[in-house]
Amino acid sequence: MGISSEEAKQKAATFSEKVLLGTENRMVGLAIGSVARATLGRVPIAGPLLAGAVSGAVMEEINKNKVIDQVNQRGREMAESSGDVLGGSDVDRSDDQFLPCKANPMEVSIVTDEVSLKDDIPPVLDIEESIYASTMESLEPSGRLVLDWEDQYEGPDWGHDSDPVWVWVTVGGCQLDQVPQAWLIESTRSVHSLSLEEEPWRRDILSKLSRNNKVVEGEQFKEYENAIESSSWVKKGLVRVNTGGSRSRWEQASMELEQCGMKEGQVDFGTLSIFGQKTSTKEHLSLSELTCVSICSERSSPQLAVHTAVRSARLQPILVKFSSDAELYDWHADLIAGMNCVHGTTSRPGMASVFTVTGRGEVMVFDPEAAKRAGEEENSVVGTQYSQEIPVEGRHTPLVERLANGFGAGSGLYTEIRIGDTCDTFSFNLQCGKIGAASNDISLHFNPRLGSNYIVLNSYEATTGVWGFEEKQPLVVMMDQGTAVRAFTPGQTVQLVIKAETSRFEIFVNGVKFAAFKYRVKAENVTHFKLAGDVEIVKMIYSSRSAIIPPSDMFWRTLGGGHLLQVETCPLGVVWGLGYDSTPWVYTGGWGGSTFKGPGTSPGNVHPMHDQKYFYIYENQRWNPLTGFSSSGLPTDRHMWSDKSGAHPATKEGVRLPGGGWAWTGDWLVDHHTPGGTDRDGWQYAKDFPASYHPAQSSLTDYVRRRRWARRCRLVTSGPWVELGSTKLLDISLQPYNCGDGGEVRSWAVATNGEALYRLGVTRDCPAGVGWSHVRSDTLFQAVTVGADGSVWLVSSEGQVYLRQGVAESSPAGQVWVQLTNPDTATRFRGVEGGRAGLWAVDTSARLWIRRGVSVQFPEGTSWGLVC
Repeated sequence: MGISSEEAKQKAATFSEKVLLGTENRMVGLAIGSVARATLGRVPIAGPLLAGAVSGAVMEEINKNKVIDQVNQRGREMAESSGDVLGGSDVDRSDDQFLPCKANPMEVSIVTDEVSLKDDIPPVLDIEESIYASTMESLEPSGRLVLDWEDQYEGPDWGHDSDPVWVWVTVGGCQLDQVPQAWLIESTRSVHSLSLEEEPWRRDILSKLSRNNKVVEGEQFKEYENAIESSSWVKKGLVRVNTGGSRSRWEQASMELEQCGMKEGQVDFGTLSIFGQKTSTKEHLSLSELTCVSICSERSSPQLAVHTAVRSARLQPILVKFSSDAELYDWHADLIAGMNCVHGTTSRPGMASVFTVTGRGEVMVFDPEAAKRAGEEENSVVGTQYSQEIPVEGRHTPLVERLANGFGAGSGLYTEIRIGDTCDTFSFNLQCGKIGAASNDISLHFNPRLGSNYIVLNSYEATTGVWGFEEKQPLVVMMDQGTAVRAFTPGQTVQLVIKAETSRFEIFVNGVKFAAFKYRVKAENVTHFKLAGDVEIVKMIYSSRSAIIPPSDMFWRTLGGGHLLQVETCPLGVVWGLGYDSTPWVYTGGWGGSTFKGPGTSPGNVHPMHDQKYFYIYENQRWNPLTGFSSSGLPTDRHMWSDKSGAHPATKEGVRLPGGGWAWTGDWLVDHHTPGGTDRDGWQYAKDFPASYHPAQSSLTDYVRRRRWARRCRLVTSGPWVELGSTKLLDISLQPYNCGDGGEVRSWAVATNGEALYRLGVTRDCPAGVGWSHVRSDTLFQAVTVGADGSVWLVSSEGQVYLRQGVAESSPAGQVWVQLTNPDTATRFRGVEGGRAGLWAVDTSARLWIRRGVSVQFPEGTSWGLVC
C-alpha cells in the first residue's frame, strides 16, 4: 500500500517534532543536573520557596551557557536531515522552540528573539563528573542523544517554571528544634505572600548565625587553626646526590618532597628528604630552611643546587643529579612553588627588593618585606632598632665576626667581657674589607693599656700602611656623683657599648659615656670587628636601624622564566633587564612562565621571551720548523682544542646545549670578530702560550697561534618581562636612590652602536617609559652608571671615564662632558658603578678602583685609588 507525497511530508514533520522534543528533554535534564551542582552545591534547607529559587538559578545559568539555543539549533539540523532523506526540500518545519525562562520562577517566561550559535563556536557547557552528568561527546552523527541516566529526567516537564522541582537536599547547615509548619505543603501560603518580616523563624535563624560568626571571628578563637582539614601530598624520585664535605662523591639516593596545606598548590609547610640507598646519608630539610634552589646543569648532566644558610656559609650546596631535563624542571618547579608559599613570596616583590642574576641567566630576588612578614630576620625589634645577639659561647679570642648590615649611623655594638687576671692590654677594632685579608682599614682602634693606665683611640689606612694620630684617654670613668672609678681592672667584668653617630663614634663603659672619636675612615665602610687579648667574652649584641639578615640566610626567589645577563632596579620598584642578545626588558611585576607553576603564577603578566648566546672554543697550534703550524704541540703546551684559558680541553662535539628551550641556529664557524683582531683565516699570533695576541704573524718571533670558533643557539621561552623597545643596548642604569620630585626615574643606557641614551617618562606606573633620547658626543661608549645623587658616568670604548655634568630635572641630557684622567697609560677601564659608597670602576685587567675626592665642589673627584 503506497502513500502520497503530501502524507510522507506530514509524517516526516511529525517524526522530526517528536525527536526534537525528546532531545530537548534529555539535554535540558542533563544541563540542569550538572549546572545545579556546579552553581549551588549542596542545599542545606529545602522547601517550595527555595526549590523555586533553585530552579530560577539553574535556568539562569542554563540561559548563560546557551543550552537552549543549542537544543534549538540541533533540532533544526535534525529536521533538515530528515527532509533531505525523504527527498524533498519543502518539508514543513516546526516553529516550536525551547523557550528560555527567567531567573524568577514565579514570573511568566516571554518569547525572545532566538539567538543561533555560529558553527565555529563550540558548546559552552560546564559538565562535572557526577551521576547526573553525561557528556556532549555522546551525540552521534545521526542526531541520537545517548544518555547514561536518561530515565533520571523522563518524568518532569522542565519547561514550566510555575512548578519548582527538587534538585538536591542535605542536612547539617543549621540545627532546628522543629520543622516550621510553613515549610510543609499543606500549610504553605502563596509564595508571593512570604517575606522576612512575616516569618520570625527566619529572622531568628539569621540572627543566630550572625552572632555565631562574630564569636568565631573574635579574639576568643584567634589562635585556633581554621576548621578545615589539611592534606599532604608526596613526590618521590630516584636521583644521585653529592652532599659535599669529606665525602664529596656522587651516590644513588631516593628523594621525597612532602608538602602540607589546605589544598594542593597552597603549601603551609613541607620537607625535602634524601635517603642514600647504599650508604647512611640522610638529609631532612624544611622548605623554610632552603634559601635558594638553582639549576647548575653541566653538559648532559641535569643538576640542581639546593642551598641552606649553613651550607651557603660553607659554599657547599647539596647537588642533585636527575636522569633527564624534564625530571629536573618538574622538581625545580615544585620546589620553587612550595618555597614561595612557605616564605610568603607569592606576590610582587617589594620596592626595597634586591635583584641578582646567576651565571645561567636566572633572575633571583630577595624581598626584605616578605622576610619581615614571615619572621625570617634573625633579630628582635626595640623601637626603631633591630638587634641580633652574636653567639659567643665557647669562643675564644681573637674573635672575628662579620656585621651583616655594616656599621652605619645608628648602629651599635654591646659587648660584655671579663678581663683576665693577668691581662695587660686588649684591643677592639672595627675593620673594613674582607675578613682574613693581609691588611684592612681600621675605622676604630680601641686599645686599653692597663699597665700604662690609659686607652688609645686610633685609625689605620691599609693603602698607606700608616696609623693615624693617637688619642689617649685615662682608664677612669667619671660617675654622675662626680666620683672617678677605674673602668678596666684585671679580674672584673666590663660592659662596653660603641655607637655610630653621624660624624663620630661614641663609647660607653658600664653605662656611662666614656669618650668620642671623630670619623677618619667612614663608619659605613666597616664590615666586621676583631676582639683580641686576654679577655673572656660573656655576651655580644649587634644593633642596626634596618632588619638584620645575613646574606647566607636570605631567601633568593627565582622570578620564573626568562634568561638575562644583567638586571637594574631602583627604589620605586622599576626593574630593567638586559639579555645576552642586547635586548632590553622591563619587569611586569608577575611571576612564572616557562616550566614554573604554582598559586603565585600570574599568566596575565607573563609574556613570550627570547634570547641567544654564543659558545666558543679555541683551536691552538704551534709552529714546527719542518711542517709549519700544526696541532702537535709541546708536552707543556695547552690542549690543542681548549677553552679560552687553555687549562680545560674542549671539542665541538662536547659542547652541549643548556637545555630547556635552547636550540642550535647554525654550525661552528670561525669567529673573525675575536677581540684584538684576526688575519683572514681567523688566526691570532703570539710568542708563546699564554701571551698577548695580535692579528699579523711575525716570522721571527711568533711560534704559536690560536683562532676562535663560535656556534650560536637561541632560546624561546616565557617570563614576567616585556620587551623595552627595539633598540639593542650594551648597558643600562637606573638611579639607585633618590628619584625626581615627580616620581620619574633617571634612566640611562648605551646602545650597541656606542651612543649614550636616556629614557623619558620612566615611573612606577610606567616602568617602560615613553621613548629614548640621544645625547650628542664625539666619543663611543661601552658602559654607563647613574650615581646616588643623579650624576651620570660613562666609560668610552677607549677605556676612559667621562662625567656628564649638568644633568638635572630641567636638563635631563646634561650640558657638558668631563673626561677623567686614568691612573696610568696602561690602565683601561671597562665598567663603572656609582652609589652611596662612591664611584667604583673595573679595568680590563680585572682590578678594582675607587674615585677619591668626589664632592660638591669637585663632582669629578681628584684621583683614582687602587682597591685590589
